[in-house]
Amino acid sequence: MYFRLMNSKKRILVAPLNWGLGHATRCIPIINSLLKHNFKVILSANGRSFQLLKEEFPELEFIKIKGIDIKYPRFFPMSISLFFQIPKILFAIYWENKTLKKIVEKHKIDGIISDNRFGLFHKKVKSIFITHQLQIQSPYLKNLIQKINYYFRNKFTICWVMDDETQNLAGELS
Repeated sequence: MYFRLMNSKKRILVAPLNWGLGHATRCIPIINSLLKHNFKVILSANGRSFQLLKEEFPELEFIKIKGIDIKYPRFFPMSISLFFQIPKILFAIYWENKTLKKIVEKHKIDGIISDNRFGLFHKKVKSIFITHQLQIQSPYLKNLIQKINYYFRNKFTICWVMDDETQNLAGELS
């Protein structure tokens, strides 16, 4: 556990991305481990991720941090749709981070575990970024997308890649 050297009463914010339930479900064992080690866990989730985590952990405190609202395309490839949403995504990351700074101060957060939420980093608080996408695959502007990906990921204290070399479940992404 990354926070194990810290006092066991520390307050850890866990916040998965709400693009399907995969991000929330992979946070469940992490949350259970934090609780087992006597950490105070605070959750931030939206939409279906919020519903899942609220059912799984009804006793935990939840804080709302508006996430990135992506529109899934009906007619265009996802890569083209995401390209046109880049300004909206960057603006959402900015607001996530601005909101997080207030939350860290108000709720005395000692650590952050962000599952693919690029705006949930903090200069003064250990921040973990969970991902399975070290190499985002795109037929267009791959180098630009990769630079943006690394720019934000490098703002975190550490990055956990939820895959391993032997199983390689995420393929070229990880």
